[in-house]
Amino acid sequence: MIVLNIKVRIRSFARLTVFALALILCASFVGKALAQGGGGGAVGGPTFKVLRSMAGSSGKEVNGRLVLDDPRTVFYLGQDHKIIVYFEWEGPPGQHKFEGIWKNADSKVTLISDFQYIAPGKLFSGYWTMLLSGSESPGLWTLEAHIDGESAGELSFQLIAGPGTVPPVAAGPPPRQPLTTAGLYKRLAEVSVYVDKIDAHGKAVARGSGFYLDDGQLVTAFQNVDGAAMLRVISADGTAQEVTAVRAWNRWQDWAILAVIGAKVNGVSRAAPKSWTVGSVCYFLQPSSGSGRVLADGTIVGQNTFPQAGERMNIAESPNRGAIGSPLTNEFGDVVGMVGGSLAPGTDMLGSYLLASAPNGMGSASYIRDGLAVPINLIPVGTSQEAPTTLEELTRKGQMVPLVNSEHKVVVAELALTLEKANGRSMPTNPSQQFSHKDQKIWVYVNWNENMPFKGTATMAVYDADNRAIAQSNPLKVSLRSGSISSSTWEIPLAPLRSGIFRVDVSLGDEIVWRRFFRLTD
Repeated sequence: MIVLNIKVRIRSFARLTVFALALILCASFVGKALAQGGGGGAVGGPTFKVLRSMAGSSGKEVNGRLVLDDPRTVFYLGQDHKIIVYFEWEGPPGQHKFEGIWKNADSKVTLISDFQYIAPGKLFSGYWTMLLSGSESPGLWTLEAHIDGESAGELSFQLIAGPGTVPPVAAGPPPRQPLTTAGLYKRLAEVSVYVDKIDAHGKAVARGSGFYLDDGQLVTAFQNVDGAAMLRVISADGTAQEVTAVRAWNRWQDWAILAVIGAKVNGVSRAAPKSWTVGSVCYFLQPSSGSGRVLADGTIVGQNTFPQAGERMNIAESPNRGAIGSPLTNEFGDVVGMVGGSLAPGTDMLGSYLLASAPNGMGSASYIRDGLAVPINLIPVGTSQEAPTTLEELTRKGQMVPLVNSEHKVVVAELALTLEKANGRSMPTNPSQQFSHKDQKIWVYVNWNENMPFKGTATMAVYDADNRAIAQSNPLKVSLRSGSISSSTWEIPLAPLRSGIFRVDVSLGDEIVWRRFFRLTD
């Protein structure tokens, strides 16, 4: 009689939940296991998406994931003592019934193992371990995974009779081991910098991040550079240097390589091309209170290509503003991308999401979720010898979108389809950032802050996404004083504009005090 031994271990982690079943197959127990394994099929499309599956003979849990030491699909009876089959899924959180159905070379069910588990998030993983006695029938075996009675992937592996029947694979270097959580944090922290954007008055107006590559290049997002008169780079050891030039940039792909004095740290290495897939785990640093950072772990949940902006990775973790420009790494600490990837120059992340959301065939808009990152393959190698281009020169070339100043002079401002009279005043109705040529015209409405005294003129200008001036209004006289209510409106005819993304700037005197982007479709 063969003894059946089942062990169950369950752990919860921040991003992935791992469960395990260690099995010795038992012929006398098959009938009972089959009786327990019922469940109907799913209706409609699949509920659970397989992100990854693999097999091996040994592994360990690292950062909430099972890492196999020897991923393979061929095993030798008498030589290998167990087989681990591992899956990662994306699906709805909550309580689910998990089943592992083992089939031998004759496609006969050998055992079904099932249990209930509550998945805390939409990403979870599991592995089943089959202990080999050496008496199993050789051939092509399969483990079928089911969740709530629905097929959730399968993986086939081959059992070959006896060691040496097929020459063993020649011994090679030991498999590369992922870094621990502490090791990842230390590695990312030492190569990362803060990038402060300084305006023409010497005031820091925004903070982002950057990082050193192993070739000495300091990479950041172009949105961290855009409009700056100067940048202040603060390294992990607290030293700061002023930067006024870049060696290379791409405003649409949203990256820039800063012209800095040589790095004092060994930078992070690039991951091998195509070494990541949808479902791969990833890590980056989020700024926290003070000057500290915290390690954020996530998953690459998609990849897309956008007109002009190019390739982007979708990550299941929303970065805050200070994380824009951070390295996005795999579990080995190799950089696979850069957090950021604004989809239209001059916009922040939320703004670019709205602009990139195109109306679908049902007339509604589809929106990008989670965070974005620029794949590292878009950032060139070996620009250290490139002649630097100053920020001032970038401005003259029209590569920079000027900063908005004195926003406090505006109380309310909108882009709207219509204006309606209310209490003798014009008020915007149907505000939006998505318009069609069928709308014919839109309105710019600004309600001024009368508590900020001003006497002069206001102007409105329209620019395309490449920062080229399309139209500018005639100056309007504006006189702001306490106790008064003042607003200004401008009409923008849409017929002369091609479909695309546009920017509207409103100025008081020489200062830009309000900005809004909009998308125009056919």
